[in-house]
Amino acid sequence: MKALLAVLIAFVFIGSAIAEPFDYTKIKPEHYKNLTDESEFIDKDGENFKIKNTNSQKGLYIQVTINGRNKWKKHGVFYSIRSDGTVYEMVTYLFGKKDGLKESYNSKGIVKFRYYYKNNQKHGSWTQFNDKGVKVSEATYEHGLKQGKVKDYYNEKLHFEKDYVDGKRHGQVIQYNTSSGRVVARSHYNKGKKIGKTQWY
Repeated sequence: MKALLAVLIAFVFIGSAIAEPFDYTKIKPEHYKNLTDESEFIDKDGENFKIKNTNSQKGLYIQVTINGRNKWKKHGVFYSIRSDGTVYEMVTYLFGKKDGLKESYNSKGIVKFRYYYKNNQKHGSWTQFNDKGVKVSEATYEHGLKQGKVKDYYNEKLHFEKDYVDGKRHGQVIQYNTSSGRVVARSHYNKGKKIGKTQWY
């Protein structure tokens, strides 16, 4: 049964027999259509997997041994599903920890948030979109903390630009006129605390 299931999964997920690598981050919700929840299989590398396939969640667990005990950890892409069958979130896992791309979606399937994890912490680019898929904010995270420039947009024009260090505002916050692009206000922060008054132009 497990061997048969392994072949089925390899065929469904990568379109061929087990000759090619099984990339668990490329699995889509539709690949679970004919798979049974809680079914187990062994991949070509000898790893044990268990399928999660319910109305609300779809993904894979990998079996790991911790202190002599076997445990199941999320591995690859996990999907969260609304009652109408649409996906509202996808998260990439590596042996039970968030590691890689995470996205959330509105009811029309448009990305609302896109960001990345490394070892269970936000790490890399972070982007927010409106319901039409237009970018409204972007930032960069390092080990769970905002670092560098955070930019907010209005009607696709830069509206605010903020400096962050270790998760706190540190440096300038600049406000722009979204029609002309000129600077209309400037303030300064030190380790999250505002220094002095906002300068208006």
